[in-house]
Amino acid sequence: MQLKSKLQNFWYYHKFHTLIALVLLLALIVGFNSCFNRKTYDLDVLYVTHGYTDNFFQNDELIALFSRYTPDSDGNGQFEASFITINYGTTAKEYNSAGAARSANLASGKAQLFLLDEQNYKELQKGGFLADISDLGESQFLDKDAYRVYASGFLNNVSGFVQIGEPYYLCLRTYDGQRAQSSADFEKQYQTAKQTLKNIINRTVTN
Repeated sequence: MQLKSKLQNFWYYHKFHTLIALVLLLALIVGFNSCFNRKTYDLDVLYVTHGYTDNFFQNDELIALFSRYTPDSDGNGQFEASFITINYGTTAKEYNSAGAARSANLASGKAQLFLLDEQNYKELQKGGFLADISDLGESQFLDKDAYRVYASGFLNNVSGFVQIGEPYYLCLRTYDGQRAQSSADFEKQYQTAKQTLKNIINRTVTN
């Protein structure tokens, strides 16, 4: 009975502290779990557009399509691409937010492969972000720094692109030798992006 009384007294005086401690402990466990079990992808694609995007169907379809041409860079037997989608939208707030997101992603260098509408293509071309990819294949749709992916018909079965009828380009980021020397991950990501683009140009399915 004495133990039961002590427990009752403890709960009466410290129940709020105990509940807060349990919530914090749970949050800590979830945080550690997400860090150690964070999903990784073979390829990250930066998709930037001023046009229509169907965030549910289009994104899933793009992931499925690009994953067919993506090498298994981490050797886990799965071929997985992810998309970072930025839409400039129709309002000033959306436009400014998209511009900031594009700048942040370009600065981080996580995505080495770009899917761009015409305006973004011209802006990144002018900014010197696009690599020479003319040696990746032979195609009437391949230019020096871009593969005219919409004109090639590659996106025909993805929601939204046929309806828009606007040019879209696949581009490779310029190679950052200094970053590659200091980061093996960057080098691997870059080579995976380059091989994926080459596979798409030459329609070489990996899985």
